[in-house]
Amino acid sequence: MPGLLVTSLKEWRRQLNMSVCDIMGDSRAAQAGVAVFAPPARHIGLSNLYWLNWANVLTGQRMSINRLFASSGKRTDEYINLFKSARVASDAGWAIWNYPLVNNLAQAEAGYTHAVTGATITTANVAAVAFADLQAEWESDLAAGKRLILLTEPGATNLSAASVQALHDFNLRLKCWAEGKPGVYLFDFCALLWAATQSGSLIRFKPGVLQPSDPTHYSALGAYTVGKAFADFLRSNLPARDRAIAGVHEARPANPRQIVANPFFITTSGGATGANMTVSSGTVPGNTAISATAACSVAISNADADSGNIYGGKAITYALTAGAAATVARIAADSPPTSYWSVSDILETGVEIDVAANAGGAHVYSTLEINTDKGSKNAWSMYGLTSQGAGPTEAYHMSMRTEPEPPIDGSVTVGYAAPIIYVALAANATCSISVQRQWGYRRYPATPLPAVPVA
Repeated sequence: MPGLLVTSLKEWRRQLNMSVCDIMGDSRAAQAGVAVFAPPARHIGLSNLYWLNWANVLTGQRMSINRLFASSGKRTDEYINLFKSARVASDAGWAIWNYPLVNNLAQAEAGYTHAVTGATITTANVAAVAFADLQAEWESDLAAGKRLILLTEPGATNLSAASVQALHDFNLRLKCWAEGKPGVYLFDFCALLWAATQSGSLIRFKPGVLQPSDPTHYSALGAYTVGKAFADFLRSNLPARDRAIAGVHEARPANPRQIVANPFFITTSGGATGANMTVSSGTVPGNTAISATAACSVAISNADADSGNIYGGKAITYALTAGAAATVARIAADSPPTSYWSVSDILETGVEIDVAANAGGAHVYSTLEINTDKGSKNAWSMYGLTSQGAGPTEAYHMSMRTEPEPPIDGSVTVGYAAPIIYVALAANATCSISVQRQWGYRRYPATPLPAVPVA
């Protein structure tokens, strides 16, 4: 038939969101979230113990986490199937399979029964069986159009010499398979983490990359080390997503969707000093309150955020010094009036922070504290505890962002919504941070816009 266009039929694939990932694994993946729930429920808050969280703050928040399909203490044959239906249904374009194997290796030393096949797994066959199980899931993800980010297994300090050899067997299988697969990105971070020559038979890690007295789980420094290395991949493959405020006309109350009133810190004085905080010099910026959990002093200064640009707003520097006890400094922006927002709002905040080099490896993190008649909810960004080890000691820049959060379910009346920066310091430690472009939005729901009426 003349003019008939004949096209070949291809298998239909659903559209995937290439700025979003799912993360699979054991507790080392689950610790990406602060409060983690069984999927399809979503985690609340992000910690500084996971490498992707660090990569995001170092590069401008390029890849969001959809779900943590991860569970503490689980082997590959367990966590693969634990959330499988929700994982397969996810529209996240990236599937990150975190460090995969440590629980298999630890349990194989005494022998365990495979959760699906019932086979007996020992150190002799754990690498081959676990790899085969994971390979089937990876092939399924590829067939669905997802891109894979895979990690080799760094192991733990309490694995036997036989388990270490099984680890090497697994890692080589993984490397050989991944080399020939389009859409697969394999990262081997072991050289960044291992103390290469410390033992000829056992795994040993560089100082500080594990949490204190923990053979397996990474500290903020360990997560930062890996995240900094992964940052180049994010920069090359995903655009930065600058959510920070761009003009003073966006500030509260001119913009009714913005909850921060002094985002460019044009008002450099008039703020409040609270418990345990001594201001040794300078002034607290307007719409800001600063306090601490134990004795702390601060020298405050300001400068043009964009050097030489008088219209670029101010960067406020807080040079903090802890007293004789460990302390957590709290720098809080004021909350909008209760008439300004509602219990149906979805809120998101962030801030740009330069952290100066500091010998104590202070933890710098932020939150949006959302309070209603049902209580308070914290949407953490890079939450960290000094008990879990020190953070990085070198200078770095953080593009902080809390994930979009509503108030606690069932809320009727609002209390406050406060964007807060925290700096956790060891006793007598110092840390200087420079803060600029603080923001907080009452978001619109992430749903399609209404259709344009047809005349």
